[in-house]
Amino acid sequence: MAVAGVAGTVVAPVAAVAQSSSSIIVEGNQRVDADTIRSYFATDPGQSLTPAKIDEALKSLYATGLFSDVTISHRGGRLVVSVKENEVINRVAFEGNKKLKDEQLASEVQS
Repeated sequence: MAVAGVAGTVVAPVAAVAQSSSSIIVEGNQRVDADTIRSYFATDPGQSLTPAKIDEALKSLYATGLFSDVTISHRGGRLVVSVKENEVINRVAFEGNKKLKDEQLASEVQS
């Protein structure tokens, strides 16, 4: 059964696919720690991950604003979460400004 949520993808069978966060594999993360990503799959010890909990985790991961794409799939008895992190702005340069100083513009700019 495939269930799409927000803009990502969830592919999971009807039965539970992972018994705990330790059986969740995280791929593609560079700045966000894998344990942080796993924490969005809220389960108590011994509790199974249902498709509803997986979908909720997918929506929560997107809500962080840290990821441009999240794919959740089942591989070899484990849940695999593949993420693509949003780009980070390294530097902002102002060009052509004559009436205002760069410092004035920088104080007004937000990402």
